[in-house]
Amino acid sequence: MFSAIFKKDFKLALSNPMHIGIIAIYPIIIIIVFGFTMRNNMDNIYGTFDNTKVFYYRDNASDEMLSKFTEISEIISDKIGVEFEEISDYDKACDEVEASKAYAVIKIEADGYDYFRSDFNETYGGDIVRTLFVELSNNEANSNTVVQNVSLNIKKVTADVYYTFAGLGIAILFLALVMSNSFGRDYSSGTIEKIMMSKAGAHSIILSKFTCGAILGLIQIAIALSLSTLIFNIDWNHNLGMIIMVHIVMLLFSLCFGLMVGILIPNKMTTYLAICYFAMLSNYLGGSITPVYLLERIPILKYIIKISPIYWTNQSLTNLYNGTNDSKTRNCIIVLLAFAVVFMAVTFLYTSSKSKSISANAGYKNQEAIQP
Repeated sequence: MFSAIFKKDFKLALSNPMHIGIIAIYPIIIIIVFGFTMRNNMDNIYGTFDNTKVFYYRDNASDEMLSKFTEISEIISDKIGVEFEEISDYDKACDEVEASKAYAVIKIEADGYDYFRSDFNETYGGDIVRTLFVELSNNEANSNTVVQNVSLNIKKVTADVYYTFAGLGIAILFLALVMSNSFGRDYSSGTIEKIMMSKAGAHSIILSKFTCGAILGLIQIAIALSLSTLIFNIDWNHNLGMIIMVHIVMLLFSLCFGLMVGILIPNKMTTYLAICYFAMLSNYLGGSITPVYLLERIPILKYIIKISPIYWTNQSLTNLYNGTNDSKTRNCIIVLLAFAVVFMAVTFLYTSSKSKSISANAGYKNQEAIQP
């Protein structure tokens, strides 16, 4: 029974030209158009290190720690142009960091460093500087020799790479339309009630549509990454497996969201509008149109953008492409999977409730029919 339902869902999905466009054409168009037209926004590591500074504060600092700090700060300043400024008021400097006027405050102590940064609005550039400082200071701590030459291999994230991730993110979110449209057809034809009353049960409907969407989504990811690699000659030197995993997690989020919207809203046009508005808002807030570094400079918007799933994937994917697998990727996976679980739970609970309601109504009608 499940195979029959799956074949029906898969055949109907492929028969819709809009679905074919979302899977195979839409992501490539976005990647190519944005990749070529938005390159000016991505120059100089898209402004990541423009007009930025790091404060440092001496707190009973030993000569050894000061010497090591000087070595490290000079290396970072030389490589990426970040200014290191000494301050005398530590609390005031921390407030300026929270207000995004500086990346961090480094307190130089007798036997180490205390690195203060904002937990809520640390920028992409600030994250890179923090990672470099920690790595360099740890290297110093584990060696009795002074570092003579350190190569900081920071790969520039070009428009081609950035909008490959962003364009694919847009397309994956719109894949939720395949799920909702499938439910809409079942509602309008009355098929969903028949399946719920059959031996297959309500859960077979969800599993069938999810499997169908997962297959189409994996095809979509493979096509987009393969063609963008050929078109832009992108080198995937770091974390390709993790990059694919983040896209798969995004796919799970989108499928579960589409299933929830599709089962809760019977009207196809309403579900279409709901998903389109959600996808467009998520993609703008997540940096798919305007790079994240620009959005992070707007006082209120820099907090609002964090509600977008695309924000989390863009932050994670750009770090992974640069060879950094850190908390941004972990947080991205946790957040998206948590929402996917919630969406799927709502879908299962509502479907089970609706199935019981349909069975009860059918039983009541049959009882009325046999009464004299």
